[in-house]
Amino acid sequence: EVIYEITNKELYDHIRSDNGLNQLRFLLDNHILQAYIADVENDQDAIDDKKLELTYGTADQEEIADMDQEAKDELETTFEQQMYLAGYGEDHDLYAIIALARENYTRDAIARDGLTASDIADHYTNRYFDDIRALRIRFTSESDARDVLASFNVAYYEDDEDTPRLGRYLGYVFEDESLIDDDETIVEAYETVFPYYYDDDGNLLNLDAEIVYTAGETAGTFTDEDDNTYSLDENDNLIDADQVIAVENERIFDTLEDATAYKEDNTTYYDVHKVDPFDEDESVKILSEGTVLYTIEPDGTVYDQSTNDVTDTFDIIINKIYTPHDEVEEFTPEVVDELTDEEVLTEYIKMYNYVYGEYRDLLPVWHVGDDVYY
Repeated sequence: EVIYEITNKELYDHIRSDNGLNQLRFLLDNHILQAYIADVENDQDAIDDKKLELTYGTADQEEIADMDQEAKDELETTFEQQMYLAGYGEDHDLYAIIALARENYTRDAIARDGLTASDIADHYTNRYFDDIRALRIRFTSESDARDVLASFNVAYYEDDEDTPRLGRYLGYVFEDESLIDDDETIVEAYETVFPYYYDDDGNLLNLDAEIVYTAGETAGTFTDEDDNTYSLDENDNLIDADQVIAVENERIFDTLEDATAYKEDNTTYYDVHKVDPFDEDESVKILSEGTVLYTIEPDGTVYDQSTNDVTDTFDIIINKIYTPHDEVEEFTPEVVDELTDEEVLTEYIKMYNYVYGEYRDLLPVWHVGDDVYY
């Protein structure tokens, strides 16, 4: 069955159109690079080395001699075909001269414009990344995929526009991301009070507007959800049946506004820190304005600044929880660092090499200065 048909005339017209373009390139090179061509056209050694490099990828005679004859034949055939397609036919010297002139012109342009190796690398990688379309990594299960993501501390999350993205997991989650401090950042740890206020029926409510103590038929008496009884003493403290104070009078207010203001005035915020957020054997530091106040050991023991065990009296609420990757139920924008497109590609290539390294050729890595490019 004939799938596609092309006539000799169509083939000739196509070659002729390409040859016209190549001739135009040749004319431009000869005009723009004429000074550089004059510098190299009589340097036969450089021309011969360039032809070897263009043919075999190296001008080193020993490396060429060590090549398999079949591989050499294939490289030579490919080079011959490229010369004809480029319009140079058998004039290999001319092509080598143009190639040398282009290289010398480029070196001078780089030196003239003050470009660094890093500048060139950035330009290359930006152009390269723009051309990338897909890099597929197949896993046998969701569990396997998550294990690989965890190996590189990266995770999928939905950004503010509900678009799935790949980000770098920071090593912790927040119990409540709605807790915001005075600087409009999520609270890491805090110490606070729990006030109550009366509703119109005399019940005592918490700041979530939940009835905690229900008013009884007798004024000043209350019951909780477990039917325990309470009453107000002569100082308006709420006491239980054993006369033990359950809620001090200073935490009982007539309005929600007053109760809220009292809580805000009596709440202290702290920072939570680890040097390596993924080291489960490292202790957690609780800081205030850069000073370590408490240390929480991996076993849960809490020590104060004087290394006294204060576990039983420690009442700071921790909102920032260091959590292994595989124990996070959902990654949010607050617990990942957004990656650029270039960084996402880098992470994908790392994972690709990790998954397929034993079965396929690794995707290449190259260096410019101290920077690594994949």
